[in-house]
Amino acid sequence: MLNFSNTFNHVKNIATSLINFQQTRNTFILRRRYKPLLNKERSPRKKLTHRYFIYDLVEDTNIKKQQSIKLILLQDVPEYGEKGQLVKVRPQNAYKCLLLPKLAIYASPENLQKYDVKTITTVSTVASKTFFYMSELLHQKVFYVSMNRTEPWVLEPWHLRVSFRKSHIVVPEHAIEMPPEKISGPDITLENKIFCVKIALSEGKKVEVRCRIEHFPVGLKDQDQLSLEPLFPEQAETISYLTEKHQKYLDEKKRNAKKIY
Repeated sequence: MLNFSNTFNHVKNIATSLINFQQTRNTFILRRRYKPLLNKERSPRKKLTHRYFIYDLVEDTNIKKQQSIKLILLQDVPEYGEKGQLVKVRPQNAYKCLLLPKLAIYASPENLQKYDVKTITTVSTVASKTFFYMSELLHQKVFYVSMNRTEPWVLEPWHLRVSFRKSHIVVPEHAIEMPPEKISGPDITLENKIFCVKIALSEGKKVEVRCRIEHFPVGLKDQDQLSLEPLFPEQAETISYLTEKHQKYLDEKKRNAKKIY
C-alpha cells in the first residue's frame, strides 16, 4: 500500500529545493583590500594568501536608486499624459501600468523615429498627475460668483478669482479665460444659471469649470432648488458632460462608503 504522506513530503522537499536555487539578478561590485603582488617573469606563480581574498563592498545594485524609464504613450492615459508624449516613469509603474497593458512603448531610437520625435514633448509624470488631480477637483465643483443686486456690474476675471479663493483655490487672473459673450447685471434672469470658464493649467492645458451667478444678498444655495439651465446655449453640452461626470463620482463614492460599513 502506498504511503501518501512520505510521497507528499518527498515532492515538497523537491519543490523547496527548486525554489531555493532560483536565479536572481543580484550584482555586487567589490574591490580587493590588499593589492596582490605581480609575479616575476619566468618565476613560479606565487600562491595568494587569505589576506588577498578580503574584499570591500563598492556598490550594491539592489539598493541603488533605479532611473526612470522613457516611454512613448500610445493613447491618452489619465495621470500620465496624452497620446504621443514622451514621459519619464519609474520602472515598477512603467511595467505594471503602461507596458503590460500596451498603453506605451519604449522610447528607443527606432520608435522615436517612427512616431516623429519632433512632435513629442518630454513630460514629467509628476506634472501629468498634478494636472489630472487638479482637473478632477475643478470638475467636481460649481463655483458661486456673488454679484451686487443693486449696483451695475460687468463680470470680470477678478470676480472669478475671488470666487475660487472662497473655495481655497488660488487662480491668477491671467489664467482665467472668460466666456465669449459679456455678462452684465444686475439681471435676475441670470440667477443660478450655469456658465463655463476656462482655467489654464500647466503646459498650456485648459480646464473648463462650472460657475453660477448669484445676486447678493438674495442668492439661493439650496442644491435641490437649483436648475441646470445653461446661461449660454452653446455651452449646454459641456455643462451636461461635467454634471454627469460629477454625478458618477458621487455614486461611486456612495458605493465605496457602503463597502466600508
